[in-house]
Amino acid sequence: MTYGAIDFIALEFKNENLKKEVMPALLELVRNGTVRVIDLVIVQKAADGKFQAVEMQQLAPDMLAIFEPLHAEISGIIQQEDIEMLAEQMSNNTTAAARQIAQADIR
Repeated sequence: MTYGAIDFIALEFKNENLKKEVMPALLELVRNGTVRVIDLVIVQKAADGKFQAVEMQQLAPDMLAIFEPLHAEISGIIQQEDIEMLAEQMSNNTTAAARQIAQADIR
């Protein structure tokens, strides 16, 4: 499969805003075919500044249920350097979803 232009998007949010604000907007972009999620990593940063990255296949069932509607592929495009750069920019006590998205497929 060939993808159109690929962009890296990171959305940082307080945990309680994930279901209410972030996911509905992203799901609409996926449903209407504007973007396709081709990789997804969740980065959580604690109050002490330590962070951990979790890939789709490692998510707890309740968190996985939130992201499953995105039909994200696991491509491995997001690298450790990307995750570290993102974590440096994040506020403490937040979560970020880093995504590689592609515009409409080139056929």
